[in-house]
Amino acid sequence: MRYDSQKDPWIGWVFGISSLIMVGAAVMDPSPAISIIAPVFVGFMAWIWFGTYYLITDTHLVARCGPFRQARRLEDIRWVRDTKSPISSPALSMTRLEVNCGNGGFLLVSPADRAAFLRDLKEAAPDVSIRSG
Repeated sequence: MRYDSQKDPWIGWVFGISSLIMVGAAVMDPSPAISIIAPVFVGFMAWIWFGTYYLITDTHLVARCGPFRQARRLEDIRWVRDTKSPISSPALSMTRLEVNCGNGGFLLVSPADRAAFLRDLKEAAPDVSIRSG
């Protein structure tokens, strides 16, 4: 099952404004370097914005964030709880779920449909504990 990331508007503004600054820099300084860097940067931001999602497969929880991929085996997941942790993660919202994988490993995700995500994760990995706070 695929779950899109929840998207906080302020993160969209940060991505949009930084992309506009890069485009403005390319217009103001059409040097070869900025002409290459600006579209690459804008494309990277778009890839992250539109390409952040989570998959629950038969064996893994996979988080995609543009070109980045993290996978955790379902059998390793111990518990899931709500968090607002600002740690860098494949999440486009500060309303997150911390997925604890034991041995200090964790993954922060922000599925738009949290209820369906938690229901399907619990179905795929029945031993996972859903904690509050």
